[in-house]
Amino acid sequence: MVFIDRITQLFQGFLRHKLSGAGSLLLFTVIVLLCANTGYRGSYNELLHAYATIDTGKFELSKTLSHWINDGLIGIFFFLIGLKIKPEFLAGELAKPRTAVLPNFGAVGGIRVPALVYFTINSGAINPGGQDSLGWGILRETSY
Repeated sequence: MVFIDRITQLFQGFLRHKLSGAGSLLLFTVIVLLCANTGYRGSYNELLHAYATIDTGKFELSKTLSHWINDGLIGIFFFLIGLKIKPEFLAGELAKPRTAVLPNFGAVGGIRVPALVYFTINSGAINPGGQDSLGWGILRETSY
């Protein structure tokens, strides 16, 4: 029991640290990039296309791991980001329009600049369903 208590304390200490989320995100990003771009690519793709099922007897939901990540975890991620940002908009630094101008321009630029780069590289012509549309996530049709 002492070993388990020590591991639990270490884990709780990690979760309380303000950089634990950023550190975890960075660590898993590096791991995924390494897996996707090395000899483990096949195993990584198999993992993403493996099915995970929730079955309660009367209700069954079976989707690929990629689907669970894209539709479930990403939604939870952005919900949590919204919960973190909300106090800043209500009473923090972003509550005053004068101090919120620069972060707002940064957010808008973070949306528009990648789109402009994509359009510049592809000569501004997107052919829906064509080869050039594969880089444009909004027009890309995926089947699960």
